[in-house]
Amino acid sequence: MLFRSLESSTFAGISISTAMYFLYYRSNKLGSILSIIFVILTFKRLAIVFMIFLIFVHKIFNCNKKVNHTLLNYIKIGIILLTFGYFTIMIPENVDKINNMFNIDLYKLTMSRTYRFKLIYNRANFINTGLGSTYSYMMNLYKVSLEMDMIKLLIEVTPIGVIIFVNNMFNTVKKNWYCMILMLFQFLNLITSHSLTSVFSWVIFYITIGCILYKNDLNNNKKSKKIVY
Repeated sequence: MLFRSLESSTFAGISISTAMYFLYYRSNKLGSILSIIFVILTFKRLAIVFMIFLIFVHKIFNCNKKVNHTLLNYIKIGIILLTFGYFTIMIPENVDKINNMFNIDLYKLTMSRTYRFKLIYNRANFINTGLGSTYSYMMNLYKVSLEMDMIKLLIEVTPIGVIIFVNNMFNTVKKNWYCMILMLFQFLNLITSHSLTSVFSWVIFYITIGCILYKNDLNNNKKSKKIVY
């Protein structure tokens, strides 16, 4: 509960996007340190864990290496199935079964997201008009949002829309390991939390991906010229 009271949803996306940039290039030591502190001060647990992983990721992977096409497809399928699975878990009847079976409280574990989902699931007066309809419905009636962006998309644009969204988003990373890892974090966050409407953090995120891919293209062009000569 202490973490919950200290969390900053406003700066969470901006902080981790900034850390993604500085922890890739690492030439700016001050920028790297400040970006790490920035993430910690948001008190977002997933972001902090991911940031720690980014610190050591260069020792685990060759971050400029291309991701195998088959592996990338498996990751896409995994994210889609995880979204469907999380949706299934959130269904009120399943929440009760899981609570009784494992003697846990999903309400506390998901920080009230099971309750938020219950407010909209199978509601006769909810009219799905596409993107943003769940937000409008819940804010007008309950003054809260659903928060879980991928669950929100699943309701608003159907499973087909979610599949297209996941496929196209992962295609933007062009099989680069580091960019793929960044996109993987974004989707884990989109499933359990909300950041889809954090425009500025997505701007920084795409600038980071663009810089990395541009740098790799330059390096590949230099290598190919050396081979020709």
